[in-house]
Amino acid sequence: MKPFPIRGLILRVRAAPYRPGFVEPRGNSIKVKQLLFASDCHIACIAGIEIILTSTEYKLLLNLAEKIGRVQSRLCILKDVLEFSHVSATHKVDAHITRLRTTLGTAGGLIRTVCGSVYKMEVM
Repeated sequence: MKPFPIRGLILRVRAAPYRPGFVEPRGNSIKVKQLLFASDCHIACIAGIEIILTSTEYKLLLNLAEKIGRVQSRLCILKDVLEFSHVSATHKVDAHITRLRTTLGTAGGLIRTVCGSVYKMEVM
């Protein structure tokens, strides 16, 4: 790792809230556009209306929101969210992403497929 000046680090930390896609933490909740996640009580809302998600869908959505703007491979999602380690099970990620997009309706557009093999959540 390259050494860097402390002043530069401080400036980067202060600039983070002004970057597009910055996830705004509020206690134990995360807000991304019209989506709000309350991680302590396992609730997700779209524009103030609670949506019903399975445990896996909630974990997947929360994982994408916490890493907003960063691409995640199917294998990475498989290990982090679904707790599988078999490479042959990556089709399960596709199925969960499809179901999650359907459940979210118009907010499902926040989840993007990049190059057909990786996913990311981004603020439009």
